[in-house]
Amino acid sequence: MKGEQSGVKSSPENTVKGMRQQIDPTGRKLFQPFECVTSSQILSLFSRMSALHNGGTLKPPSPGMVLVDDINEYLYGITEQKLEQQEVQNLLTTLEPIRDVQTPVSWI
Repeated sequence: MKGEQSGVKSSPENTVKGMRQQIDPTGRKLFQPFECVTSSQILSLFSRMSALHNGGTLKPPSPGMVLVDDINEYLYGITEQKLEQQEVQNLLTTLEPIRDVQTPVSWI
């Protein structure tokens, strides 16, 4: 990773900005707005990766192994989870009382 190579850590805020500014070879944004995460989520990811690295569980990437894919998969999972939570929240806030269609409205 860039910080490991240079010795200079990237702040979570700069990482979030970088994600939002990344473009693919065709000039399109690499991350859609719903795929971007917050700086606190990045901080959590960095903390987890550091703990795994220091504990010997996270191995340095070997040639051909792309750690970026693992990070993207982790970030995608966070995003999916957040979207599901938002969907549930939207459903809960838009629910209307269930009425028996057999009961005349005047009885309600």
